[in-house]
Amino acid sequence: MPASDRPSKSSKGSGSKGSGSKGSGSRDSGKPKKSGARSGAKSGAKPGAKFGKPGKFSKSSASSPFKARRGKAGKQDEKKGDRNSGQQTRQAGDRKSDLSEREAFERRFKAGSRAANKKKKTSHRTRKRFGQHWLKDDRILNEIVAAAHLTPDDRVLEIGPGQGVLTQRLLDLAASVVAVELDRDLCKPLVAKFGDLDNFLLFQGDFLAIDVDALTAEFADRFHRQTKVVANIPYNITGPILEKLLGRIDRPNPRPFQEIVLLVQREVADRVCASADTKAFGALSVRVQYLADCELVCAVPASAFKPPPKVESAVIRLVPRPIAVPATNPKHLASLVKVGFANKRKMLRNNLVSIVDRELLLATFEQLGIDSQIRAEDLSTETWVALSNALVAAEVAEPSEPEAT
Repeated sequence: MPASDRPSKSSKGSGSKGSGSKGSGSRDSGKPKKSGARSGAKSGAKPGAKFGKPGKFSKSSASSPFKARRGKAGKQDEKKGDRNSGQQTRQAGDRKSDLSEREAFERRFKAGSRAANKKKKTSHRTRKRFGQHWLKDDRILNEIVAAAHLTPDDRVLEIGPGQGVLTQRLLDLAASVVAVELDRDLCKPLVAKFGDLDNFLLFQGDFLAIDVDALTAEFADRFHRQTKVVANIPYNITGPILEKLLGRIDRPNPRPFQEIVLLVQREVADRVCASADTKAFGALSVRVQYLADCELVCAVPASAFKPPPKVESAVIRLVPRPIAVPATNPKHLASLVKVGFANKRKMLRNNLVSIVDRELLLATFEQLGIDSQIRAEDLSTETWVALSNALVAAEVAEPSEPEAT
């Protein structure tokens, strides 16, 4: 073929590129589209055209391109992160819950320990209605025991043993101790403490309501007919207890005790042991001193008790005995004392005129050398007895009025 008829390399390349052959056409058609797409993007095409069809995303996606572009992998990472975060939160919550449970348990344990220790120290709570105050001073306890002059033959009556502090000292010295306790909760520990001893006998009940002599008659002889009384008695019933132990002016105890040692309120102790011509001397003084010799052993401060009472206390010792000159009419003496001390501010004659004739009373005063201006607390117990006996004798000797004819 002549050289003119053969196509040159350059013409072949240009022809292939410039003709409508398959290879050259495909390349040429791709370039304009690519450039057209770029130019379209610059010319105001929608941003979503690069990722898909225009308008496919919601407003929220369009406003947050980062969220819209995350794709499937990003969503998985987010879920994984949420799971990890939730797991950590739960673990932290579990640890906090375990800690709070442990702290709560420790608090309960400590509180229980404190309560147990407190219960061991004070196994019984004092009751105000029983007048309970535990004597804890060893010096006062020794004073009480010494004042009773206990011997191995003594049979002791204790009213209100409480926790048994005084009881232990009495059991060590006396032949037997009969205790009467009203509080049922105190009886169990007393039995546990002294129940094995053969010289201890306990009755649960009200001392004022039971007959100790009749109850002890059923037991061994060493418990019957107590010889002495040693007790820390409830202050609110001191008067009735004294009356039951000593009796009354018109009805003394037929089987008196040898000695009575009591821990009482200081005011009562002062009245019982008071001398005439003092403010403390009163009807109680006359009633007790008519039946017994009275002695103030020692004063007891409130700090000697647990819990401490609001008043001061004292130990007294009573020795029952018949008075040297008894009343010829004890009932008359009892009523005379009651009326005479009814109003201590008044003169005695003004108090007694309600039961005794004024002229007879003044004549008896003159006979006994008693000042007509005197008050009730100025007369001693013996003078009260003498006044009663003189009035009774005058009333008996007074002639009766002649019968009308």
